[in-house]
Amino acid sequence: DLAKDPSETTNLADQYPDVVNKLETKLVQYAKEQVPSLWIQSQVDYLGVQGEARFDEDSGAIPAETETVLPK
Repeated sequence: DLAKDPSETTNLADQYPDVVNKLETKLVQYAKEQVPSLWIQSQVDYLGVQGEARFDEDSGAIPAETETVLPK
């Protein structure tokens, strides 16, 4: 309730896991529907591949162990 917690400092995720799952599913689906950025692709074309970004189908996250290699 925004009247009781206007700054939204209380995490309600544990109380409403079904809502969290539904929103996460929608977010992952939305991300899959997005068109890749032409600007980002042009940077890869210009600089070369900087690292390997892997998309975890289950969580929608890029793993923390993904390494970024900068050009020399």
